[in-house]
Amino acid sequence: MSFDFSTLNLWAVLVATVIGMVVGSLWYSPVLFGNVWMNLIQKKKEDMVSSTGPMIGAVVVSIVNSLTLALFLHATNAQTVADGLLVAALLALVVTMATLINYLFEGRGMKLLAIQVGYHVVVFLVNSVLLTLWS
Repeated sequence: MSFDFSTLNLWAVLVATVIGMVVGSLWYSPVLFGNVWMNLIQKKKEDMVSSTGPMIGAVVVSIVNSLTLALFLHATNAQTVADGLLVAALLALVVTMATLINYLFEGRGMKLLAIQVGYHVVVFLVNSVLLTLWS
């Protein structure tokens, strides 16, 4: 199997990257789940490290996630929103199950799992619609 990167809409991948960052900013803010998340990881705002390094890492990861999702959509020949949502749901299931293994051994709660994995599920679903329609 080979991927032809020239067939990908890089503008769509860039917009998907921005969507991932915007959703993450809202998701982990006090507007949505930020306060609950901080409580569950037993951190206070002043305990958090400088955001520069993690933010650069988050941008890189968001680019890789958006590009990988675009490649999966292309490889599976997803042409409709339903096709794209199915691919996103399958990827979300893999991420959820892989993360759940760690949570089971670490004794972490399902509420934290729902917050942390929920972000990825939402981004996969939203970006799959964007990337499927804008391909």
